[in-house]
Amino acid sequence: MTVAWYETPNWIPGNPASVGPESEVVTFGLGLYRASNIYLSMIPASDFESGIGRDGKSATRYFTGMSQDQPTWSQNESDSVPIVADLDPANPTIGNLSAFYSKQLRLWLMTFDGGRNSSGTGGAFFTYAPNPWGPWSTPQLIFNSCRDNGLGNFIFYYYQTEARNDCPRAMPTGVTSAPNWAGPAGPTIDPSANDPLTTRGAEYAPLMFARAPI
Repeated sequence: MTVAWYETPNWIPGNPASVGPESEVVTFGLGLYRASNIYLSMIPASDFESGIGRDGKSATRYFTGMSQDQPTWSQNESDSVPIVADLDPANPTIGNLSAFYSKQLRLWLMTFDGGRNSSGTGGAFFTYAPNPWGPWSTPQLIFNSCRDNGLGNFIFYYYQTEARNDCPRAMPTGVTSAPNWAGPAGPTIDPSANDPLTTRGAEYAPLMFARAPI
């Protein structure tokens, strides 16, 4: 499970009824790694550590959709619906995400990696919304390792067969023989299982850092 947390400075209209005019923790979350769309939950900051509200029940509320232009909520995680979907919502591949609120823009900003069902569509995406629940803009592909010349330059590129050479531009002009490689090799996670000379690199985890309050 992967999440992005952000504590809001003020109460946001449309929050769950159980959340009063106090700061709260907004959670943007994923399910299975690289097999999930993005979901939303909220909890009062004062209940974040315990997870329990004044009534002795769970203080977390999960976003379940919109009704008459207002967000709806449930205490049951199983009732939640995605706020942002991958390119193929039925076969999502999102693995990491980052989100925060820009006071200057008055917008929620989000980046995530996804679109991995095709090498041409995979990479880092960006989207924004006026509220945590949306409506979120159509995600824009802001970095693709082949399109943007990452592979073969600062990301290691390797293909075992000519059929797997799905980014010819990563290789020197005219080089198509297999197996072959280009770019800096390694290091890799667990070199004993992932040989730095034959393990292709990839982009992931496009995390943002919000500016410190001035």
